Amino acid sequence: MRQMQTMTAAALARASYLGAGALPPIRAALDRAGVQAWLLSDDTLIIPGTNHWTDWIRFNLNTMLVAGQQVGWNEVGTCIGNAKWHRGFAVHARAVHDFLNGRRPKYIIGHSLGAASAQILGCHYGVPTMCFASPNPRFGGTALSHEGWVLNVVYNDDPVGRFPLQINGYRRIGSVEILARRNLPGLQHSMDRYIPMLADEIAGGSLHTAWPPGP
Repeated sequence: MRQMQTMTAAALARASYLGAGALPPIRAALDRAGVQAWLLSDDTLIIPGTNHWTDWIRFNLNTMLVAGQQVGWNEVGTCIGNAKWHRGFAVHARAVHDFLNGRRPKYIIGHSLGAASAQILGCHYGVPTMCFASPNPRFGGTALSHEGWVLNVVYNDDPVGRFPLQINGYRRIGSVEILARRNLPGLQHSMDRYIPMLADEIAGGSLHTAWPPGP
C-alpha cells in the first residue's frame, strides 16, 4: 500500500495543469476528447479537471442519471457497474480507465472534474486516492466496495464541491475533510488557492498529513 503526503499530492495535482515538464517522469499521457490524465513512471495516476469551456457541456453539466452498465462498467467486472452516477463524470472516468489499458495505478490524485473521476476509479481499483475540490458523482447512499481508500478534501465555500446537490441524492465516495471557511476574495477552487489552505490546516492539526494515514 502506497502512502503519499497531502502536500505532495496537492503539488502533483497543480502540476498536472502545467504539462509534462512540470511532472516527474511519465509512463503515459492522455489528452483526447476533453479528457486529460497522466500516468507517472511510479504508477501514480493524476487527473486534472476542467480546462476548456466545452468540458462543461461534455461532462460537468451532463447531469443525466446513468447506471454503471450504460457506460460499460459492468464489462470490467466491478461493483461500480451496479451503481448510479452523474453521467458526465461516469463517462469521463471510463475514458481514463480505457486509457490505462489494463494497467493498475498504485495511487490516484484528482482535482475538480478529475476528482470526480478519481473517486470512481479509486473505488474501482481499490487503491489509495486523494481528491481535491471534489464534486458529488455518486447517486444513492449504499456504500460501495473500496470506498475506504478514497479521501476528498473540499473547501467549505467552493461551489464545485456542492455539485450536483446532495439534497438531490448525490454524494461523494469515501471520506471527506472540509477546509474551514476563510474570508478570502474570489473563487477558492484552483490548486493554487487550495495549497495555502491545505498547509494552514495541516499546521493546525486539522487535516491528514498523508493518505492513507499511518498506523
